[in-house]
Amino acid sequence: MNFLKIKKTAAVILGSLLGSYLYLVPFFYDGKLRVGHWLESDANFHLSRLYGLNNAFSHPINYISFKGVGQGVNYFYPWLTFYPAHLLANLLHNEVAGFIAFLFMITCLTFVLSYYSARALFNSERCAVVFSIIYPFSAGRAVNVFQRADIGEIIAMAFFPVVLLCFYKLVLKAANDYWLLLAVSSALIIYSHVLSSIFLFFTLLLLLLCSWSQISNKAALLIAFLKSAFLTLGLTAFFWLPLLQQVHHLQITPPSIKKLADSAVDVSWLLTNSLSNSIGNGNSVLGLVLTVLFIGGALKLQQADYNYRVLWFVSAFLLFLTTNLFPWFLFQNTPIKMIQFPWRFIEVATLLISVSGTWLLRKTRNRNILLLLLLVLAIHTATSFNLRKGAVAVIDGQNYLTTVKNTESSDYYPLKSSQGYQETIAAKRFIVDQAAQNLKFHASNKQVQLQMLAKNKAQTVDTPFLRYLGTSVHVEGKKLPVSTSPRGTVLIKVPAKSTQVTLTSSYTKLGNFSKVLSLFSLAITFLIGCWKSFKLLSN
Repeated sequence: MNFLKIKKTAAVILGSLLGSYLYLVPFFYDGKLRVGHWLESDANFHLSRLYGLNNAFSHPINYISFKGVGQGVNYFYPWLTFYPAHLLANLLHNEVAGFIAFLFMITCLTFVLSYYSARALFNSERCAVVFSIIYPFSAGRAVNVFQRADIGEIIAMAFFPVVLLCFYKLVLKAANDYWLLLAVSSALIIYSHVLSSIFLFFTLLLLLLCSWSQISNKAALLIAFLKSAFLTLGLTAFFWLPLLQQVHHLQITPPSIKKLADSAVDVSWLLTNSLSNSIGNGNSVLGLVLTVLFIGGALKLQQADYNYRVLWFVSAFLLFLTTNLFPWFLFQNTPIKMIQFPWRFIEVATLLISVSGTWLLRKTRNRNILLLLLLVLAIHTATSFNLRKGAVAVIDGQNYLTTVKNTESSDYYPLKSSQGYQETIAAKRFIVDQAAQNLKFHASNKQVQLQMLAKNKAQTVDTPFLRYLGTSVHVEGKKLPVSTSPRGTVLIKVPAKSTQVTLTSSYTKLGNFSKVLSLFSLAITFLIGCWKSFKLLSN
């Protein structure tokens, strides 16, 4: 029996490795990073983030990437689940190869988690195989991988099936022990992409409201959710506590705000491009396979049980939210505008339709599953080759550092800095005693060293490096007070006859506390997990 389990596990892992290779090799066959002609700047942004992970646990700001202005992106964009890409880049001595290797690792993880989540969800090997074909190969995921190179959303989608499994077990099966796995998987999504976690939790809330009448023990469910929520907060404290501290003390420039009504898609456009599996025409699509399964699911609503109908109708509502049929203009001046693109709802719709589609195919023959696999491979390979021809950005080990240094983004700048000062900051223009100067300086990953001319009087220096909490300045070993210039940059008063000035960043006391809190929560998670495993083995 144990040998059979080992054999099945080996088959899943080998299948996932092969599937990941077939998924990525048509696009990245030569080890170069490509992105499509739409939103290609995301690739540069995430590659710059990757470079900025040097010393991120101790020095949150990198002074090489993002024009070397000391952009505090690590405070505002979660990076912990992206950190293995940095380790792979160091191992391979090539950041682009590390990035692609990380994509391979995440794709493999998506296959594995899809298989095991579906197996637990349906209690069926057949359904596990079907789901692990249609979800990882979905067009919505392909848009993130091949068009946008949006690594945060790619990572988050890997953990979506685990969260849905936990939700199902807690809500409909009263399996309250799943609260721990729900906390861990939710934390991993939050550490990957905040907006993806918001879209997913919104979807789960809709499912919960629709399933409320089916819940047998609401009090026990509420306790399980509360335990999971508190543990998730503890596990992710290292992200949200430093973020809230920065936002509380500084006005921050948010990511670009789009007109929601303009970025919502037309229904006919969505249907046409989904049926043709066109992931290179802008926005996100459902894809041919999931569109057919969704339409086919509508024909089965009469025979299906209540839970399936809930899943289908919530999926339909999510698709409705992606379109311009929904009055998005009513929400343009509300915090909801931060979602930027309503078509992001396709990510969670992809998850739900993959589940409902798997249910539709639960009794299909093995031959049909093989045909399904060949179909999605053929569609994906053709799409990848077609996209490769139109790739607008090709990044390799030769031009990677140039790309990182020249990438500029005002996202998460101090608000002052983005109001007409970006050009002077990017040009590294110092203002010494109210006069513009070009000072000599040397920037490294974790600090900047300024070379000052020794003068008999103190000098006030407005540097071109952004000012965040935790930024510190030392002059010849002595710490100086730091203030904020009118440009939103670091302003210091250099004592007379001083020549060596060092500027760096570190976590505040609250930031260091958040590390301890997250590590403590992780230890608690590990101990509870060990206790549950021991209890299971004993039984």
